[in-house]
Amino acid sequence: MTEQERWDRYYRRSRCTDAETMELDGWPTDVTSVLDIGCGTGALVRSWAARGVAATGLDVSREALVQAARLTAPAVAPYCRWVQADWYRADEVAAHITGTFDLVVSMMGPDFSTGDALERLLTYCKRYGRLLLFVGGDNEVAVAVARELSLPQEAVRTTLEMTAKQLRQRGMIPTVRHVDESVVLSRSVPQWVSYLERIFPSAEPSALTASVQRLADTQPTLHGRTTVTYAWVEWEMP
Repeated sequence: MTEQERWDRYYRRSRCTDAETMELDGWPTDVTSVLDIGCGTGALVRSWAARGVAATGLDVSREALVQAARLTAPAVAPYCRWVQADWYRADEVAAHITGTFDLVVSMMGPDFSTGDALERLLTYCKRYGRLLLFVGGDNEVAVAVARELSLPQEAVRTTLEMTAKQLRQRGMIPTVRHVDESVVLSRSVPQWVSYLERIFPSAEPSALTASVQRLADTQPTLHGRTTVTYAWVEWEMP
C-alpha cells in the first residue's frame, strides 16, 4: 500500500463533516501568503483564507483535499489552493509549488529530521517557519489492544532535537514551545482501526478490528483518553 493509499483510506474512514478552523492568536500578522504542508482537511488553510491571505494546502492524500475543498465556504474559497503531492518527492512538489511564502507551516506532517524534507521547506520559506512535532504520548485503546494482541509498543522516534539541530546548522535560531494535551476520543470501530494501523503498522487489520470490536462490545462508539505532548518549533529566516 502506498503512502497516498494509506492516507486516503484513513480520511475515508475518519470523514470530516465540520468546517473546522483554528485560532490564529500569536501567529505572525504581517503575512500575505501561507503554505501548509500536510494540511489534511484544511482547517489552518481556511483560517488564513478567512483573513484574506493566499493560503495553499498540500497533502499526499487526494481524499483529504476533496474533503477540504468541500468544507470550504464560497466566500473564502478564492483564497485557497489545494495541491496533491508527496513532499518527499521533489519533482511532484516542484510541479505544483513555485515561488516562496511568507509563512510555511507543517503540523504533524512529513518527517523533517532526515533527508532533504527540511531543506525543501526552507527553499519555499520567505519569512517565518512553524512545525508542530509529536514528542510523546499514550492512548487507552491502543494500550488495551497492544496488551491483548501482545503487540510491541513500537518506539516513535522523536524528531524534535534532530530538526532543531538541522535548523541551527542552516543559520536559524529556533524556539521550542511544548504543549500538553489530554482529550477523550469517541470513534467508531473502523475509525479506531484506522488510527491503530498508524501506531501498529505491522499488525494485521483483521486482528485489530476484532480486538476493537471486543472492547466496544455492542456500542457504536468506543471512548479512549489520549494524553500527548507536542512541540512547536518556530523560527524566522535570517
